[in-house]
Amino acid sequence: MDHGELLDFVREFDDGTTDSRNISEKCRDYYDSNQLSALERRALKKRKQPEVVINRIKPKMDGLMGMERQNRTTAKAYPRTPKHHKGSVAATEAVRYVLDRNFYPQVRSSCWDNLLMEGTGGAEVLVKEMGEGFEIVINHIQWDRLIYDPHARRKYFSDARYKGQYVWLDYDIALARYPDGRDVLESMIYGSSTFEDRPRWLDTTRKRVRIIELYWIEDGDWQYACFTGGGFLKGPRKSAFVTETGETEDPYEFASLFVTRDGVRYGAAYQLLDVQDEIN
Repeated sequence: MDHGELLDFVREFDDGTTDSRNISEKCRDYYDSNQLSALERRALKKRKQPEVVINRIKPKMDGLMGMERQNRTTAKAYPRTPKHHKGSVAATEAVRYVLDRNFYPQVRSSCWDNLLMEGTGGAEVLVKEMGEGFEIVINHIQWDRLIYDPHARRKYFSDARYKGQYVWLDYDIALARYPDGRDVLESMIYGSSTFEDRPRWLDTTRKRVRIIELYWIEDGDWQYACFTGGGFLKGPRKSAFVTETGETEDPYEFASLFVTRDGVRYGAAYQLLDVQDEIN
């Protein structure tokens, strides 16, 4: 796919997930006791009344988060047959090493937090060269940095055409990370202002650029590219991640707690919003 088609994916995501993101933001605000509208605040201020909020959502969500922490388990591989016992012991130690090195309980809890509150959470599983060998790296991705196919309906995004993430980077950091993309980054910062079109690509007040990493299915294979509004920084190329059968795949593990028939994704906190409004 060319650059323009990938930009269309990003615009499609921004337009197609508006309802889900609005619900997610409201759930997080209610959890943080930010539950009164500007009109309600003005009315209370006019009557010289305090902004009292009896938050019933936060204790409930904290309880569910505590249950996740209390029920953590340790990974263990089991042999299929008695002769595979030694192999299962080695597999168990290898998996535990990866999880311990990546502080997996904290990653898991962060994802669970996003599932409860915003409805969708995710992580990336990468292989990075470190010293003379390679290490598996597991990173939690903030819910509002995820990009996915809004037409996907399954909770685990197995039917998604594309998945990815984005970050905002200062110009000097982006230039150090993507030296081969200097021309693209300079065109964003010093060139035309057309990159301000929706979705937003440039923060001119601090010289920050929106960087997209995207994996998508094309011709039966997962493809990868890193780009911004002005062009490609890496790729496009076939995904470097493959299964044991040789099929390409993406490095992301995304999930949603609930999905409506219209594709709106939401978490456990959403079901308490009306009750909280009634209490208020």
